[in-house]
Amino acid sequence: MTDLLRAEELALLLVRAKGGWQASKYDVADILAGALLGELADEEHIDRRVSADDFWGRRRVHTDGWEPPTDPSLARVWHVADQGKGATTVQMAVAKFALDEVVGRLQARELVSVTKRSVLGDKVELMDTTARDAVRTRLRAIILDGVEPTDRDRSQLWLLHHTHQTVVLRDAFREHLTIHRFIRDLGRPEWPEKAAIDLVQGRAAAAASG
Repeated sequence: MTDLLRAEELALLLVRAKGGWQASKYDVADILAGALLGELADEEHIDRRVSADDFWGRRRVHTDGWEPPTDPSLARVWHVADQGKGATTVQMAVAKFALDEVVGRLQARELVSVTKRSVLGDKVELMDTTARDAVRTRLRAIILDGVEPTDRDRSQLWLLHHTHQTVVLRDAFREHLTIHRFIRDLGRPEWPEKAAIDLVQGRAAAAASG
């Protein structure tokens, strides 16, 4: 099987055992968008830096003249990032199509099935847990066994932990502190993952205060 995008791996982790998502579809969309943009950054199709060069100090995304990737999904994301807009604006624009884009890819690989529902929205279910379990095992080995994380691993762990989704990696509650301490030592998330995390955390804070 061709390697999955990091966003595809995250989507597999975020599908519940009986179908549906571990989080709201809006949070899942932001997580997947952050992963897609993070993949572009680590593959040097976009720059992880964002410039603050206009009068209002808005942080703008720039691609430095790099070419779009050959993968059609990543190319779609790249063209959004190449418009010179703000970091949060780019994140929100990608989130609008990230969920459908990633689920469509997984469906084409026959890793998930999608049941159309008119009232509750489409229900996504795992067809094969092998790929999901492999991702889970890899990330747990980094946290619990000291395996050196790659850029992909770091991006995924940031997104899961700071959006309160590391439950998908835990076998028991006693592992919670181990996971928390490990990800704390990874350092603070940076753009583009931070833009996704800020939106998810902001949504949670608004719901709690309402």
